[in-house]
Amino acid sequence: MKSIIISFLTVALLQILNPSFAQTTEEIYKRGLLCKEQYKDKEGLTIFQLLLKGDSNKVEYLYNASDFYSRIGNTFPKDKEKEKNDYYKTSEYLAKKAIASNEKEPEAHYAYAQALGRLSEHASNKHKIVNAKLIKTETERCLALNPKHDGAWHILGRWHREVAGFGSVEKFMMKTLYGSALEGASYEQALDCFNKAKLYNPKYMRHVFELAQTYYDMGDKVRAKVWFEKVTQMPVVTIEDAETIATAKKMVGKL
Repeated sequence: MKSIIISFLTVALLQILNPSFAQTTEEIYKRGLLCKEQYKDKEGLTIFQLLLKGDSNKVEYLYNASDFYSRIGNTFPKDKEKEKNDYYKTSEYLAKKAIASNEKEPEAHYAYAQALGRLSEHASNKHKIVNAKLIKTETERCLALNPKHDGAWHILGRWHREVAGFGSVEKFMMKTLYGSALEGASYEQALDCFNKAKLYNPKYMRHVFELAQTYYDMGDKVRAKVWFEKVTQMPVVTIEDAETIATAKKMVGKL
């Protein structure tokens, strides 16, 4: 099996580097998109890495590769923090390059916001605040270009919940850096964002989980339990779904 995969990648690379194989390159690109849809992240990343060798400035290759780097980085365990951050930094670099290639591409702005959000997850409070404005800006740019982008609504929901939950020190730092630019974040806005994300992609488990988590953070234990229970009933689709269901079950028991 390993030799078959290596052979496929070798042939694919040769085809990509040869302009006469334009149709085959398109087929490889479609295969990469299928990997994205089926959450075959490692295979998908390999495909887009090869595609970028043939055209390093094509916006579709850049934002898809960025997305795969963010996805795979999120699967690293806690003791692989450096590897995780290396993937997120590569995702950030590719997303910024995608925006430079075509600033009107919503997926490029989404990829950038996603990479910044991942980098902020384990960052210091100072770095979270520094990234906060940019994450909101890039997410809103994506939604201005594609109002039905569930991923962007998801990130914006997490932004509202994160900023709404800041303590007095973080709020002081935020106001010092940006004045009133980041005011207006609220749990209610977070709920609205997650509901929109769920509306546009009802099968994605994390939309439902984050909705439940927001109710929990608000202190509404009744609604939180209802939505955590809904998570436990959803089918496993992505690599992280099993862990998400396990966490939701713990929260149901806690509530």
